[in-house]
Amino acid sequence: MLTYERAIELLDYNRVNGKLYWKKPGPKRTVGAEPGHADHLGYRRIMINYKMYLAHRLIWLLNYKEWPAQDIDHINGNPSDNRLENLRLASHTLNMQNAVAKKNSKTGVRGVEITAQGKFILRLRGKYYGTFFTLEEAMQTKEKVLCLLNQQQNSKQSSPPQEAPPTTCS
Repeated sequence: MLTYERAIELLDYNRVNGKLYWKKPGPKRTVGAEPGHADHLGYRRIMINYKMYLAHRLIWLLNYKEWPAQDIDHINGNPSDNRLENLRLASHTLNMQNAVAKKNSKTGVRGVEITAQGKFILRLRGKYYGTFFTLEEAMQTKEKVLCLLNQQQNSKQSSPPQEAPPTTCS
């Protein structure tokens, strides 16, 4: 497994655009070039010492000096947006709740379905969270519920990184 020390030797992180760049030349490595490639889902994959790493996990390592203990969630749902403020620790279950809706979804929002009467029902992890008149109301409630669930999950962790930005639910 790649260490923090080796990672800072090889990679630079641009906090403004959320991208990594090679810092040290080597085989198939040009200084200043963006490493790796985007996979079919949009996640950047980087090969280091014959092992494949996801860019957002490397960025976590570079900023918090340890590998993330959980999944890393892209808050805005864009897997190519690796700015630190768009990354947060999340359980696998919560990370999946933030995933893109299935192609056959009538609302386009995961966890929100539409009734025959045109109302919107929010269900997450098999639990009912309400019926709403608008999709926007359902989406706002979903964000609040996911934020609270994420806070509960993170509070159960034994030792989260001290530098991790606090999550606030509004």
